[in-house]
Amino acid sequence: MSSGPTTAADPNEAPQPPRPAGRRARALAAAACLLAACLLAVAAASARADGLQPLRTPGSKQQYKQVRAAWEAKKPGGVVALMPARGTLSLSLFAPRVSGTYKAAQAAKALKNYFARVSAPRLKDVTDKDQRLPRGWAVRKYEYRYTPRGRDPVTTLLTITMKGDGRGTWTLDSIRETTRPERR
Repeated sequence: MSSGPTTAADPNEAPQPPRPAGRRARALAAAACLLAACLLAVAAASARADGLQPLRTPGSKQQYKQVRAAWEAKKPGGVVALMPARGTLSLSLFAPRVSGTYKAAQAAKALKNYFARVSAPRLKDVTDKDQRLPRGWAVRKYEYRYTPRGRDPVTTLLTITMKGDGRGTWTLDSIRETTRPERR
């Protein structure tokens, strides 16, 4: 009884050892990794040659200067201009009370009403330079001095948070007023 067809081996050909399973797959994966590394190196060199630098700092100093200038000038349009195009801005302010999450037009109207009821807003940067934040977030804290209409001057803490998209664009996420911690 026969177990099936057999072929005669060529006596001049040396037998080949069996290949381990997955050897070809590992070779393809290694080649793909090498190709990806080469492409990343070329992209990085190209970005440096174009004068573009990777984002290294948490937030844009220029954008914080813009929002600060707009706030002190009581220009809601300047503040809203730093919002995401179709996003929202969370506001929490004391006197007069403004609290909620607003789309651009709503935020502009809320800030216009707010600025009409305060005078002489001044911001002094008191941000802890050693703060640690998750990548893609920037926070600045300001000593906030202003005078609500019909009241005495107030000093609080205004925290402005921006969110980055990883490509160098930073947009306003929230503006929150809190009580200022007592100095010791």
